[in-house]
Amino acid sequence: MKNMKGRSAGYIALTLTSILWGTTWVASKIGIREMPVLQMTAIRQLLAGLIMVGYFMLRKGSSIPNRKQFRQIFFLSLFMFVFANGLSTWSLMYIPAGLSALLGALYPLSVVLIEFLFFRKKGPDMLMSTGFILGILGVAIVFYENISVELTGAFLSGISLSLGAMLSWSMGTIFITNIKMELNPYYST
Repeated sequence: MKNMKGRSAGYIALTLTSILWGTTWVASKIGIREMPVLQMTAIRQLLAGLIMVGYFMLRKGSSIPNRKQFRQIFFLSLFMFVFANGLSTWSLMYIPAGLSALLGALYPLSVVLIEFLFFRKKGPDMLMSTGFILGILGVAIVFYENISVELTGAFLSGISLSLGAMLSWSMGTIFITNIKMELNPYYST
């Protein structure tokens, strides 16, 4: 019975994460109509950070990170929040939110490829390669409609910013998996 409760909680968490994360691009697209991109992104990240840190310090009794941990958090924040979220939000000035979200969803592919090409990690097996091909084909099918209509400098800038965001998030993911953080893992989110 306990296993079922844990499994249900996991499915609920996954569903909420998917909904909240998936609507981020749409909410950001609406937000950048009302204020400058970097200002909106900075406010969003500051509020989220204060809520997370406040929750873990007050509710969970976590301590403030030490100097070494702050250094790790700083580099992680550069990759995952400043560059990834900043570039992703900036891309919304030039491309539809759905396309930016779709490109952002490719990040697991880039993590595996970056680790294989640059860090000599195990390459994708047949099943994973099939998943990559299907994922890329799916993106190509969705992307194809936009290519034929909007192949402009601004559109290409949006695509480049979104891909840069995806690569930056991937590098942050690789960074966090390759360092030994003696810190509550939620601080790294």
